[in-house]
Amino acid sequence: MNFDFRKISHQSFIYKLTIWEQQKFTGYFTVRTLSGVEWKFYLCIGRLIWVTGGNHVTRQLYRHLFQEKLKLDLDKILQEQSRSPNKRNFKYGWDYQVINTLVARKKLDNDRAKQVIRNIVLENLFDVIQYEAREILSYAEFPADLNKSFINFIKIFPIKPLLLEVIENWTQWQSSKLSSIFLDSAPLLKEKEKIKEKMSPKAYQQMVKLTNGKRSLREVANLIKKQEIQVVRSLVPFLQNGTIQLVNIPDFPHPKIKSEAQKDVASHQTIKQIVCIDDSLQVYTTMRDIIQEAGYEFIGVRDPVRALGVLIDRQPDLIFLDLVMPVINGYELCRQIRRVSKLKDIPIVILTSGRIDRWRSKIAGASDCTNKPIDKEKILRKIEQFLPSAHPKNSVVKTEEILPNRSIIA
Repeated sequence: MNFDFRKISHQSFIYKLTIWEQQKFTGYFTVRTLSGVEWKFYLCIGRLIWVTGGNHVTRQLYRHLFQEKLKLDLDKILQEQSRSPNKRNFKYGWDYQVINTLVARKKLDNDRAKQVIRNIVLENLFDVIQYEAREILSYAEFPADLNKSFINFIKIFPIKPLLLEVIENWTQWQSSKLSSIFLDSAPLLKEKEKIKEKMSPKAYQQMVKLTNGKRSLREVANLIKKQEIQVVRSLVPFLQNGTIQLVNIPDFPHPKIKSEAQKDVASHQTIKQIVCIDDSLQVYTTMRDIIQEAGYEFIGVRDPVRALGVLIDRQPDLIFLDLVMPVINGYELCRQIRRVSKLKDIPIVILTSGRIDRWRSKIAGASDCTNKPIDKEKILRKIEQFLPSAHPKNSVVKTEEILPNRSIIA
């Protein structure tokens, strides 16, 4: 497929993924929709290792391993994995560890494991692109130090070939006018009598079995060994006349993991979050280095239009806000922040360059101001002023071991 990556929007998911490839990013980043659906993308030197997330993590894993006829006890597999001596800060998620463990035990062929991983990656890429057509996405970036990471992956994938395949699938999906149909939804037969009259008994029984509202469209396609687009196309007439409806179904229970990962999450939750809203890459980089070195979680928002959504989602402990930005200036954004009940008490420090700015900032609802260009000592004093009880220096080393160099780009 011929596709010109140069013509895609700089705000699009595809563009951001190609940039991470060009920058040879190592670590993971998250993609999150406004409705709360989230994925994690794991990369090593700009190549994809694994993608996990969406609405059906466990269902997806079982579906792709079903062909192997493996009887999986996920709890047992993961408990054994958690006791492994090779535990370091660059992990790829519990579902990946299941596949890796099955390969190590020779219960899953290495070549087949690579294909399973590739298929799951492609599915998640497709889902993100489909969600982006409906919702705004936000991105969180978590770089890892390659030299300090335990690298244990089955295969790494160049990003562009995967994207080309997904773009082609998405184009077919759109041309078939299926954009609004999500593959993690389940078909539910509502008017059984209408269908029964028009089908043979065998075909009717098959239809009832497949459209009981308990299997996702992907699971139905997998069960009858047909392409997903073929299955959905065949259901369109029934969806249009209301004979079949699509319903949301929950994921299978995730395994109960009593491991260091849970301790990591608990520790992560105690770390204070500081947001910097500034469209300048130089300011973003400087503030990120200062804040992370001090032991806080850095959230850098370079698109002011998306800032309010990120703030509502993250509810940080402190906000640094630039005044001069495109589309919306700092005064107006500060006023908008103060109108949101969940955000009205969060300290806002304006990054300014003049006394008049300071006066107007106070009127807009800012807590304080600090001068540009960025001065490390002044920034640290402001942090100490508004987060005096955080004591980040006591947890810097531990924090870096858990999630080093945390940052968000939105």
